[in-house]
Amino acid sequence: MEEEWRQEVYWKTLKLCELTTSTPSNLSARSFYSSPQINLYFSCRTLTHHWLSDQDSVEFLREELGPLLVNYFHVNNKEALCSANTRENIQRTLNHWPLSNRWLSRLIKDVSHETRDMVNSVSSGCNVLNVAIEVIHKHVHTVFANDEEVDLVMQRSMEESSSVTVPATDASIESLERKTMDCANESCSICLEEFFNGGEAACMPCSHMFHRDCIAEWLRTSHFCPLCRFEMPTA
Repeated sequence: MEEEWRQEVYWKTLKLCELTTSTPSNLSARSFYSSPQINLYFSCRTLTHHWLSDQDSVEFLREELGPLLVNYFHVNNKEALCSANTRENIQRTLNHWPLSNRWLSRLIKDVSHETRDMVNSVSSGCNVLNVAIEVIHKHVHTVFANDEEVDLVMQRSMEESSSVTVPATDASIESLERKTMDCANESCSICLEEFFNGGEAACMPCSHMFHRDCIAEWLRTSHFCPLCRFEMPTA
């Protein structure tokens, strides 16, 4: 059997919200802040599609989702966003992502331009702009099989598919350690919402922490940690 792998990378930049904080009474927000502070929330997930191609047709076999990678980056203003130094710092922050330097450079360039356009169109008085960048790193895997090999490929795909969608046991979910958060600027990698000081989080055995409701819902579908693929007990 012959196999072919190819990859695609695509992303979208979304304005989450504009915020207005207090300013000195004798100054307008626009005169006090030259441009909004910018919070960039980067997320990346690897998506793998498996296909079977025989002599007569092409059939979709299954989809696999990789762990969600999340990084946060703060930029003081629009001018800093467009600087070469900021782009280099963002690229270093995202170097652990499964993207080539070429794709990372293109991503950061596009995000800088799109975010700059958002800054130019924010409401009067806005001094904080939150922006989400959602990246999908897609792999397309195609197996080319003859008539005698099709059944074998289908069986193997079903076995692999069933192994990645097994939920964790209810007992293992309930036994997750509860921790009180005492840190700022950290977020749940499932919902992307920040933890707040004094709030409760659930800690996986691998030490990754999430909102309890988020990780419970996740583990009822998949027994893998969303970040490191640590395996929880299954029935």
